[in-house]
Amino acid sequence: MRVCSSPDFSLALVFLVGVRSSAWGAQAAGTPIPHGTLELIAENEWIGAGHEFHLGLHFQLEKGWHIYWVNPGDSGEPPRVTWQLPADLSAGPMEWPAPRRLETSPNIVDFGYEDAVMLIAPMHADTSVIAERSARLGAEVTVLVCREICLSSKAQLSLILPIKLRQPEPHARTSALFDATRKSLPRPARRDWRRMFS
Repeated sequence: MRVCSSPDFSLALVFLVGVRSSAWGAQAAGTPIPHGTLELIAENEWIGAGHEFHLGLHFQLEKGWHIYWVNPGDSGEPPRVTWQLPADLSAGPMEWPAPRRLETSPNIVDFGYEDAVMLIAPMHADTSVIAERSARLGAEVTVLVCREICLSSKAQLSLILPIKLRQPEPHARTSALFDATRKSLPRPARRDWRRMFS
C-alpha cells in the first residue's frame, strides 16, 4: 500500500465507520469519514430486471482535504471498494471523474479531488432477478483522506432498492448529480489527434 511520501505527511489514524442503511423513502445522510462524509446513492428509484443501473460513491470533504484519483501519482492511495451484492446483481469497473493536480509538495506530483466528487459504479441486474422484492446493496470502502497528514478510513455503506419488471426511472434527488458527474469524466482522445500536429 502506498501512502503519502512527502516528509510533511504521515499515516495517522484508522477510523472504522459503522453501517448506515438508507431507503429512498427518506432523505439519506452521509456516513462520516475523517474530515468529510461518504454516501452511497442510486441514480434510479428502483432496479429494473435485465437493465443496467448506476450507483455513486459521493464524497464531501472539508476545505483543504483531498482524496486520490485511480492513478494517484507519486504518493497516496485511491479509494477502494468491495461490493456486497445479491447473486443476480453485478458491478462493472468504476468510472472516475477527471482529477486535478494536488499542490502537496514542489517535488511530488499527485492527482485527486477536493471539496466534493462522486465515483460512478455501473451495475447490471440479470433477467432472473426476482421482481416485487427489494435488494440490499452494500459497499465496504477504504479511503485515504489527506492534508498535512493522511487518515485512513474504512466505511461500510448500504442502501435498499426495490426491484421491478419495468424500465427504471431516474430519482429526482440524485439524477442531476449523476448527469453533472458524467460531464466531468475524461473523454477518449480523438483518433485523428496525430494529424493535428503533423
